[in-house]
Amino acid sequence: MSTYRSLLDSFLVENPSVEFIRYQWLDYCGILRALFLPVTSSLHNSPFKLSPNAMTVATFQDFMPDHIHTGVNYIHPDFTSLRVCHYAPFHAIVMCAVFEDRDRGFNRDPRTLLKNILFEAKDLGLKVGFEIEFRCLKLDGTYLDECMSAWWTTAAMRNKCHPILEDIVRSLLASGIDVCHYHAEGGTGVFEISTGPSDILRGIDNLIYTKETIKEIYAKHDILTTTHPSPAIGHHHGLGAHFHLSVTSGQESFLAGMMDRLASLCAVAMPLEESYTRINEFRGEAGYYLAWGTENRDIPIRQVKKGHWEIRCADGAANMYLVLASFIAAGLNGVRKSTKLVQKDFFGNPSKMDAETRAKAGITRTLPLSLPEALDEMETADWKELGLEMAAERFAQMQRQNIIDLKRLTEAERRLHLLRLF
Repeated sequence: MSTYRSLLDSFLVENPSVEFIRYQWLDYCGILRALFLPVTSSLHNSPFKLSPNAMTVATFQDFMPDHIHTGVNYIHPDFTSLRVCHYAPFHAIVMCAVFEDRDRGFNRDPRTLLKNILFEAKDLGLKVGFEIEFRCLKLDGTYLDECMSAWWTTAAMRNKCHPILEDIVRSLLASGIDVCHYHAEGGTGVFEISTGPSDILRGIDNLIYTKETIKEIYAKHDILTTTHPSPAIGHHHGLGAHFHLSVTSGQESFLAGMMDRLASLCAVAMPLEESYTRINEFRGEAGYYLAWGTENRDIPIRQVKKGHWEIRCADGAANMYLVLASFIAAGLNGVRKSTKLVQKDFFGNPSKMDAETRAKAGITRTLPLSLPEALDEMETADWKELGLEMAAERFAQMQRQNIIDLKRLTEAERRLHLLRLF
């Protein structure tokens, strides 16, 4: 604690304009939650006590049926993640871990679980980068009149969104985030920012900061931005949260470990019912068959080069700490077991091939086609072997409850609620 306190003290000396610190954490529904503390309070309240629901409030703000209101959660700031909020003057942010109670402790906290797995995988040379797709909308969720759908065009940049996007990139660069490029995506008012490779934990912290920067700066111009996986009106045009994961050793076994568990990993990476509209055969989104291939965007895992993969079956509603913890744990398990790849490097779209051709390539099943199906896969998988059993059990319970709770909303209410959350 003394080391962390010295980090805070040094930060405040270097940034005397900071008056408030946002204690932030991602819950099991992928929702960013925060406490806003004046600096004076932060100096005397660490960890911060909270009611026992920091991680487990459902998407629609309901408590889980088994929720007990007795007890306390502790919010532990990781002051190595402390940074100035360039999008919010006088504010800084720090990412936190949640200690739930004396029985569970940190055993269900995604950030802590990821840190533990990264320690075990420290010899693999892991790096991550993100492709952040988002849609700009009016505050009521309808399309902006001046925006158009024109992938990678300058025409799609001739609107009020582009100058704001430039300001966002400037803010990200000032925060030390490696922005590779930005461009217009397919879909009305859809854009993408891609970030360069980073250490895993820092990379996810950067992702959260980037998404908040996008949302906060556009909000100042009365524009709603969302990473909802299917935010279009009346039809589907999906948004992904593709991430690039790379290792320097154990490449084939790591990929085999991920492929071996990919069906169950989908539940964590695509946690909404709307997520599964991206599982389709001919749209180049998340893929359809459980397969991988070099520079192949019709399947869920694109190999950029040996040891570097783009994971396409993930979206912006996911808790990326839990996603990366799960994918890395699966890959690490493959390395430890020297797991052999069943699927071959596939060229082309498996849906355009006959069953015999797919079988020869080891492609014998599809990804889960719905959230309940993905949760079935998750609940039958061995998460204890990965050190994630408590987290997986609670995550599945919460998503089952979310399916029930969200059905209380009309289609329009549900869409706007999720647009704003994600």
